[in-house]
Amino acid sequence: MGPLMGMGFIMNLVGAVAFTWLLTLTSGLSYWGKVAFVTVGATADGFLGLFPYYNWRSFPADFIFIGILDITIAWFLSGLWMAKVSE
Repeated sequence: MGPLMGMGFIMNLVGAVAFTWLLTLTSGLSYWGKVAFVTVGATADGFLGLFPYYNWRSFPADFIFIGILDITIAWFLSGLWMAKVSE
């Protein structure tokens, strides 16, 4: 389980660095605009990444919804920090 957790951490770290870099390019957005940018981007990514399991593999809709909600909350909280760092 350790290697899987390590790989998960690295994948999230790469995503966080990418979002932070994108936020440095959004000088016109307010703090909350930057938080929304990260949150909406992550939610879209979660939808695009998880919805095919519902469509093609018949995963339950509540599983997909909770997965997207988990991603949205996690990246909203991350966005609070990333928006501050990118100012």
